Amino acid sequence: MNNQEIRELQDKEYKESLKIDKKKSLEKLEMQYRVDKKKLAKDKLLMEKKNRLKIQKSGQIIKLRFKLGQKTLTEEFTDECTLMDIHDFVFIQDIGEKFEINTYYQSTNIPYSDEKIIDFGIKDRTVLFVNFLDN
Repeated sequence: MNNQEIRELQDKEYKESLKIDKKKSLEKLEMQYRVDKKKLAKDKLLMEKKNRLKIQKSGQIIKLRFKLGQKTLTEEFTDECTLMDIHDFVFIQDIGEKFEINTYYQSTNIPYSDEKIIDFGIKDRTVLFVNFLDN
């Protein structure tokens, strides 16, 4: 191998190395973006929920218990909150993105909709089960 061939080989390896580094850097940035986006969404939902509860204090408070496997969470909602609020609450717990929520008493699936929880038939002290779905 002469000097020019060695130089060309080194240049090629260097370019490949740069390409790999760029790809890794891009993947890292994309991952950080997803994490940051999820954190911002979680923070936004928390703020909206807090503001909504402050505004709606005159409504009936409905305390719900969520069974997440071995973990149980309790959260207060007002009768003006929607089924979307329940789904958003579960989503911001950072326990998985694909799930379904069911009532215990009739094993009814709770859809992601703007229907009020009181109109759906969810009452105070209702226990809800969160089932995680495979990806």
